[in-house]
Amino acid sequence: MKVINELFEKKNIGQLILLILFIIYLMYGYSLPLPLANFINSTLGRFVVVFITLFLVFSCNPILGVASIFVAYELVKRAMNYYNTSYQQGLNSLAQYNPKEKVIQSPFNSNNQFIPFTLEQEIVQKLTPLCNYENNLEPPTYSPLVEKLSDSFETLSS
Repeated sequence: MKVINELFEKKNIGQLILLILFIIYLMYGYSLPLPLANFINSTLGRFVVVFITLFLVFSCNPILGVASIFVAYELVKRAMNYYNTSYQQGLNSLAQYNPKEKVIQSPFNSNNQFIPFTLEQEIVQKLTPLCNYENNLEPPTYSPLVEKLSDSFETLSS
């Protein structure tokens, strides 16, 4: 009760007016102007919002500090929503005035109907194999220089 009484004292009238403005902003959901939304979406803008919120939390009435946390959250959220909403509206208008991908691709689909075998597939089928695996292979005429070492290999140094 002491905290509420301190808020209504004459010396804290500025804090009371700011609390009323915060409550109105939170309840009615006013949208942000474009320059302010762009500023809050930047890194510097977020730091300013956090700095002002921390200043109000630590130096003013606790009720105003808690309200400032909610207002800071809503400011950032509405600034992001403003950007996302305007971006989504831009995408919707592009989709409305530009033809769809299926309409764009329809003339090309008729040209892409392939014959069952392409020329490349026919040529590969006609090629003779490089090795004749059906005949027995002759034993090699070479012999290895190094005998097999147990689980190791010899490295050559240049």
